[in-house]
Amino acid sequence: MRGLAAAAAGVFLLAGAVGAEEEDPPVVSGFARAGWRIVSDEGEGRYEQDEDLDDGPRLFDLGLDWLADAERWLVDEAEFRASGIGDPGTDASLALRRTGEALLEAGYRRDDYSYLAAGDPYPWETRRERSYLRARYTPGNRLALRASWNRDRRRGDSANQAFTRDIEDLPSGEALPARRPLDRTWDDFALGGDLSAGIFRFGLTQNIRLGSVDEARLLSLDDGGTPVSEVLRQDARSKAFSTVAKAGVSLLEGAVDLGLITTVTRQPLSSRLSGEKEGFSNVFVEGGVEGPYEAVLSGENRHRRRIRAHRFEASIDLSEDLEVLIGAEWERSADRVRLRLDEHRNFERADLADQDILTEEEGTVSYREARASADALYDLLSGVRVRLGEEWYSEHLVSPLDTRGGSAEPTEWRNRTFRHTAGVDITPSKRFTVSVLGRYSAASEPHVTPGAEEAEEASMRSRLRVDEATSLAFVYRRKAFHNDSLRSSNSRVESVSISADHGGEALSATASLTFQTIRNRAGTSYYDFDVSPSGPIEDAVEYRSRSTVLAGQVRWSATPEVRFLLSGSLARNDGDAPFLAAVAALRGEVDLRAAVTLGVTLRGRLYDERHTRVDDYSVTAVEVDLTIRF
Repeated sequence: MRGLAAAAAGVFLLAGAVGAEEEDPPVVSGFARAGWRIVSDEGEGRYEQDEDLDDGPRLFDLGLDWLADAERWLVDEAEFRASGIGDPGTDASLALRRTGEALLEAGYRRDDYSYLAAGDPYPWETRRERSYLRARYTPGNRLALRASWNRDRRRGDSANQAFTRDIEDLPSGEALPARRPLDRTWDDFALGGDLSAGIFRFGLTQNIRLGSVDEARLLSLDDGGTPVSEVLRQDARSKAFSTVAKAGVSLLEGAVDLGLITTVTRQPLSSRLSGEKEGFSNVFVEGGVEGPYEAVLSGENRHRRRIRAHRFEASIDLSEDLEVLIGAEWERSADRVRLRLDEHRNFERADLADQDILTEEEGTVSYREARASADALYDLLSGVRVRLGEEWYSEHLVSPLDTRGGSAEPTEWRNRTFRHTAGVDITPSKRFTVSVLGRYSAASEPHVTPGAEEAEEASMRSRLRVDEATSLAFVYRRKAFHNDSLRSSNSRVESVSISADHGGEALSATASLTFQTIRNRAGTSYYDFDVSPSGPIEDAVEYRSRSTVLAGQVRWSATPEVRFLLSGSLARNDGDAPFLAAVAALRGEVDLRAAVTLGVTLRGRLYDERHTRVDDYSVTAVEVDLTIRF
């Protein structure tokens, strides 16, 4: 972020220095909001996970703008914004524009949080940083050139840590929390262009993704009362090259529009594994079992993926009242995989020689999918539009490397899904609209998305405009999924939302009330030979949730110089994991001068997890700030 801020400062200082000699210099304006924050009880519960604001001096917001004469300056508009400086969530962006021709954007965001939920037996931290640089050049109405770079980096301790046990120094059963360091970086580069020539349009984009992952894992478990521990380190490097070509044509004065997109991707990946292991072998040899051992691990994974994908889209206006949308896409991928793991064991028994164990797997995983859809939009009557749609989806996977119970067995499956869609939009008047939409899908062998054997979706939306400043809205949604192939499972989610908003010159307000119910049930089975020696025990897992969320915001201008803003939300869940959460903020502003505003903000945040007190907190904060505009 420091580099982005320095670049922005350089741009604006240069603008001021050069522009001072011009008869019509650029206009530089901006604002800064700085002040002091006081937080109480910030160390309670899981507050560090939810918000984690600190007290002390703060630069809350900063903005700079520059406007210049396009005939004299290469860049005639510049904008810099920064917010949350010093807080866990920090944003900064810089935009340079030449009206109608070019645009250059850069941005940075950092999220730095510590996760302390009671469901985790130990805290873990992560820092995620996202940066981007985008450029666009449009020398005319027909040609556009694009280039971009995006980086996503995550550093910290991974969530799926485990307990590690110092076998020699600690009593059996005592454990210490172990961290799992993780450093993951993805860089995405893109270079492309779009060209239109009469009724034709073309596009070509080259994408490159570079990825790296470095991590360490500590694992400890009891294997029938025998301690086993592992310390593994892994680094992986990935490159992906993807070429996207598209072409389209518009016929009959726009009544028919056709488009085709083709994507070719090549992705080589390699990773290396190294580590140490302490274990116990139950293999019987002369003199008893092999027993305890120490091992050194090393391995590598080489993976090469090739993908070819095509997508066709068509929009046809058969008449003024009827529009047909047709889509089709198909994709084929092949993954060539080679796995190798070397394990050198050194046994405690002096009569046993060292042992080398080599594990190798090699094969090709192939995957094919295809999708076809057709939708029709028909104006049945004045103010009544009907929608009907049909979609077909097919997938086929062949893998010789599927691991089940420690042994490699090939697997192959196919799945076909049909989805039917029907809906209607009714507009009886300019002030009132109603929309109803329903979908039903069925899959032959659901393994992955869209994976439900049967799925139903329904929604209804309506909006009433009471007058020019006030409107009401109502939304109902329902989703249900059902599977009965191997184990019976079903899920149902229903929600109702009512909202209202009013926008006036002195007073504006919004409010919403949402009710949601969730019910999930999944059949399962497990073995417990002490209870059922003859076979597995059939059981079911259920989850229920009933939540209510109330949210609102009110803005009031008491006078042209005095303003107030009240906002908040209240969430309550009465299901299997009950909790109560509330957030509220009251802000007052007064203009001391035309360019100076004094602001005071009172914040409150409450979290009450009823089945445990570990995560609960009640935090208040006061912010006093001064905004200066120039």
